[in-house]
Amino acid sequence: LVAPLFFSKYEDLNNILIIGHGGGTIAKYYSDFYKEKRKVVVDIRPKLFDISRQFFSYVPDENTSFVPSDASIFINKARTEKDKYDIINVDIFFDGPSDIQLTHYFWDNISNILSYGGISVSNVWRGEHIEKYNKILENHKSVFKTVFEIANSDTMQVAMFGSNYPFEMLMHPDLYTKSIEMSGLTALDFRTHVSNIRRLK
Repeated sequence: LVAPLFFSKYEDLNNILIIGHGGGTIAKYYSDFYKEKRKVVVDIRPKLFDISRQFFSYVPDENTSFVPSDASIFINKARTEKDKYDIINVDIFFDGPSDIQLTHYFWDNISNILSYGGISVSNVWRGEHIEKYNKILENHKSVFKTVFEIANSDTMQVAMFGSNYPFEMLMHPDLYTKSIEMSGLTALDFRTHVSNIRRLK
């Protein structure tokens, strides 16, 4: 959920892609705080779109569209059609990070549909999934100019970020101020997350 904070200007963030819907937590966050931004939610299990609304209080806004599709098929098509997204959230889990995330072509496609100043963020776990984490990191380093992560040492959960934008420009002067503002609007401590950024490339 930290990804929008890396945009120094609100108007630079327009198109958001969410790959993997689950209970709709990420989509709900963007509907709550970025209503006027275009949001595309992709999941191979369309039933989750209904479940998130019925059981997890998710109310999509008018700028959100659902696409029932396999992630790799969707991003292949997006690359062919030259679609661009400012934020790409990847959260695909099947007993750990999905195997599709271990392939180079998946992240190469993600990199190619990312706008120049855009950010990709993937939900990854270390711990028992350390081998998958290492492979995902290797792929990130091979396709993105900038790679960094925010880790939760208690849960071994990692948000891994990739961008084609210089790291120094992502860490703009208002980043910490924005993290304070978002901490006040949510139950999350964005300040701690921003302080825990670790550059990997």
